[in-house]
Amino acid sequence: MAARTEPFEPQTEWLTIYEPRPRARLRLVCFPHAGSSAAAFAEWNRKVPHDIEVASVEYPGRGARRAERPFVRVRALVAAAFSGLRDALAEKPFALFGHSMGALIAFELARQFQRFGDVRPAALLVAACRAPGLPLLTAPVYQAPDAAFVAAVRALNGTDSAILDHPEFQRLFLPVLRADFEAAETYVRQGRDQLALPLFVYGGSADPEVPVDDLHAWSAEATVGATVRVYPGDHFFLETSRDRLMSDIAADVLSTRKIS
Repeated sequence: MAARTEPFEPQTEWLTIYEPRPRARLRLVCFPHAGSSAAAFAEWNRKVPHDIEVASVEYPGRGARRAERPFVRVRALVAAAFSGLRDALAEKPFALFGHSMGALIAFELARQFQRFGDVRPAALLVAACRAPGLPLLTAPVYQAPDAAFVAAVRALNGTDSAILDHPEFQRLFLPVLRADFEAAETYVRQGRDQLALPLFVYGGSADPEVPVDDLHAWSAEATVGATVRVYPGDHFFLETSRDRLMSDIAADVLSTRKIS
């Protein structure tokens, strides 16, 4: 079945469901990368079995929430997301998936559920993100002049150059991009607690931002270590290796004991 072109009426402003699957055994809650929106995952239902219902998280400052001010700190964003999502996610087993900046948010949200939630995710899945305890590889760019900032975004190879160079795009979306980059670049892991859940890590073999060794460092974040999978591609291997990645994601989340 093709994904809906319009989202299902959300249970919370944080959650968008493009194709509701009431009989699904698990909800895969997806957190987009910097500058992106819930629409990044609109087609994912077509790539997973009907046992899984894909839900997309909408951050403030984009999509239906474009009038809201975006967060510039991960911890503040996570606190708000936890408050906004905890009741909606209590309905059925769920797993958290995050891409790049979204992986940090999903990781910290999993920690919040472990500390304070009545329910916990069945698994955490992270993609194109260095382990949380590692320092930045390069200097922060969120305060760089527009030309240098756009060049840094362009180097990630996730946004068409014609769009990046368009004056209207820069006027409307550069502030959101800068806010997201600030959140990611100022993030500092705090506390020593590990996750007591299955952890799956996905990365691109040619990702200049996330060396493969830095993917394996995620193993320290969970009591049972992490399963690491590497695919051909760069920071946006989610697009170039999508079929294989989605097959692995589906198998990984459905293998967790909490939903067996």
